[in-house]
Amino acid sequence: MARYKVLAWRAIPTQIHVTDDTGAVVKRPMPKWFMQEVSRVTMREGLAGTDDYLEAFAWTAPLERAGTATEVAEAISAELCAKFGRTAEGRRIATSGNPAAADGDREA
Repeated sequence: MARYKVLAWRAIPTQIHVTDDTGAVVKRPMPKWFMQEVSRVTMREGLAGTDDYLEAFAWTAPLERAGTATEVAEAISAELCAKFGRTAEGRRIATSGNPAAADGDREA
């Protein structure tokens, strides 16, 4: 069993922290495009370098999941990428039966 929590800026995940029953710890940043999205919103809203920007980071409550720290970190990262409709590399995931959306070059 492993315990994990996710650091997010508003609702955008930025890091995963997992500890399992063996004491193993995995700290994994989310793929680069998550922070690019944080930066995009920050700039759009004029929050760069402000306390409001920093205060928007928060950890989720700890949750438990079966698996090693590495397995759980990988699974959570993949699930969060899918939730945001992208692969870890930032390509769009095909949705609504539109495989053209998966290549990242065309809008869904």
